[in-house]
Amino acid sequence: MSKKLILDIEYDFDFKLWGIATPLRDYQVCLILNKALKTKLSRQDDIELSKPADGKTLLFSVFRYEDEMDKGVFHLMSNRYRGDYLLPEVRQADFLFRFSGLAPDGYLHELHNKLKNIQPFLTVFSLQPDQLKSKMNLLMAE
Repeated sequence: MSKKLILDIEYDFDFKLWGIATPLRDYQVCLILNKALKTKLSRQDDIELSKPADGKTLLFSVFRYEDEMDKGVFHLMSNRYRGDYLLPEVRQADFLFRFSGLAPDGYLHELHNKLKNIQPFLTVFSLQPDQLKSKMNLLMAE
């Protein structure tokens, strides 16, 4: 009699996520964030998603910065590509900004306030990653 092994994978959605609405292009948002947050976000390989319905390949830009001192990792991801979305349930966001790492609540609150005060951003809002249907797409930016 053969034994069945069941692989149970549990994904970690323990990160802070914000949606950003702005008419700016990805490289402009990256430059503004680098200046405002004193980071060094740099371009990574795009997130590549296949759309089985019509065979299209979707490409979403990704920028990343790892803070060696605080052990935090920042990701800026575009949410739009030619009428399609990385997170379709968050269509109002042009970009997604993610922070992974251990940080006190005060730091996260300050980070949120800094994002909200950036002039070219029309709005910045918090998202709950574990409540999103397309949350697996967020894990592709590593």
